[in-house]
Amino acid sequence: MGESREVVLAGFLHDLVEDTDCTIGKIEKLFGQEVSDIVESVTQEKIIDYKKRWEVLMNKIEKQGKSAMILKLVDMNENLRYLPFLKTKEEIKNIYWKHNFAMSRLKPYLKDLEIFDKCKKEYKKMFSELGL
Repeated sequence: MGESREVVLAGFLHDLVEDTDCTIGKIEKLFGQEVSDIVESVTQEKIIDYKKRWEVLMNKIEKQGKSAMILKLVDMNENLRYLPFLKTKEEIKNIYWKHNFAMSRLKPYLKDLEIFDKCKKEYKKMFSELGL
């Protein structure tokens, strides 16, 4: 997609803070401030309320800018392949809400990008197949 080295690195590293004991400080030390800033912006806070957590996350992503927005868009699109493995309709509905919420927040910034249209079509197809 022509993104910078830092955005590509952040893409590879973005789940580390949420899924391991890796810290933003460690990422900054190894990969630099720009990479750690992007990773931090797409890292969810430990907020119990699902919708509030996503509100905070999207605010951070918007503040960080287009690189973080593109990374989150691609990440959500890649995660669609796991939808069939969800066990309950409630889990699927939460993911559906999350995608609609994130896409509506990203649209003003990314609507003219080919990747935005591609992701929008793929997520609509997947949710349609799941009956939503």
